[in-house]
Amino acid sequence: MKKIILISIVILLSICTLSAQDCVPEDKVIKTTIMGRDYEFITVKKNWDDANACAKERGGYLMDIQSQEENDSLTHFLLNTLRYKYSFNLLGQGEEDIWLGAKVRYDSSDFQAVKLFWEWDNAPYSKESNLITTQYDYRNPLGEDSFEHSKSIFVNWGEWVSGYYYPRPFESPFKEKVALTLVEIKIEENNSTVASPGQWINTFSDEEKYFMIDYGCVNPIKNVIDTLVCFNKTYPFGDSTISTAGFYTKTFNSFSNCDSVV
Repeated sequence: MKKIILISIVILLSICTLSAQDCVPEDKVIKTTIMGRDYEFITVKKNWDDANACAKERGGYLMDIQSQEENDSLTHFLLNTLRYKYSFNLLGQGEEDIWLGAKVRYDSSDFQAVKLFWEWDNAPYSKESNLITTQYDYRNPLGEDSFEHSKSIFVNWGEWVSGYYYPRPFESPFKEKVALTLVEIKIEENNSTVASPGQWINTFSDEEKYFMIDYGCVNPIKNVIDTLVCFNKTYPFGDSTISTAGFYTKTFNSFSNCDSVV
C-alpha cells in the first residue's frame, strides 16, 4: 500500500511540473527592441486564442499598434530584419500575415443592423478606450456596411475599393480576429489593391499564424544636458523656457508612449 501511495505522488508532481512549463521553448523566441518597446517574435505558429494566451502567460500581450511610425517600424522588422538579421524569411515560407492583438464583439439587439466592435484585447498604453472601429452590418441585403473609426487611437485597415473593404463582412463574429498583412491583397476582378503590406485585415481565428508579444516600454532613456545660459538669454526646454541657473528635469513621450528623461 505504501508503494502505491508513493507512485501516485510522483505522478501528480510530474503533471504539475509539465503544466507549469512555458508555452514556447526559449529557442523559438527572437527578442528585439523597437522604438523603445520590448518585443518577442515567436517562431511557432498558433491560432489566435492560443497565441493570446501564450503572450499573457509570458507576461506580455499580443502586439497592438498605436501610430503610423510604430506600424512602419514593426512591418520593417517583419519583412526585413527577421529575414536579413535572423535568417527567418516569412514571405519565403509563404506566410501572408501575422496576428495582432485585436478581436471583435458584436451586438445583435438593433433591428436594422448588427453592430460589430473591433477592439484591442489589451487597452493600449493606458488609454481610456481600446475600441478601434464600430461596424454596422445592415440586415437589409441592399444596405451597405458603414464604419465609425476611433478618433483617439490609430486605425490602419485596408482600403475601401469598389465595394471591397476591411474589415470584411463577417461570417462568424466568434471566429473573427485581426492580423497584419505582409503582402499586397488585390481584387481579382480588376486587380485593385485593397490592402498593402502593413495594413490590417480580419481573418478566422482558428488559422495558425506567427505572432509577436509586446512587453511595453524599456527603462526610460536618460540624458543629461550641461549647458550655459548667458545673462538676459533663455534656453528652450520642452514646453517651457529656462532663464535662471538650476537643475531641471523633463519627461518626453515618444509616439509609443515610452519615456525619455532629460
